[in-house]
Amino acid sequence: MRGDVRLIASPSTCIQFEPGSEDFKVSEQAPGYRWLRLLPDGRLETGVERVTGFDFQVDYGSNGY
Repeated sequence: MRGDVRLIASPSTCIQFEPGSEDFKVSEQAPGYRWLRLLPDGRLETGVERVTGFDFQVDYGSNGY
């Protein structure tokens, strides 16, 4: 929360940095996304999911993602 504002983040849909690393490091976690459900009474339900069903490998030889 920042004041009365709820802040939420989403994982990368591609590669992402390793959380808490001192030096540059790419996370081995699969891409992910955040889902949102807006309820009629104004509440918000949300969660984070990781993509499953494939073998995710970081291509360190890539010029970009």
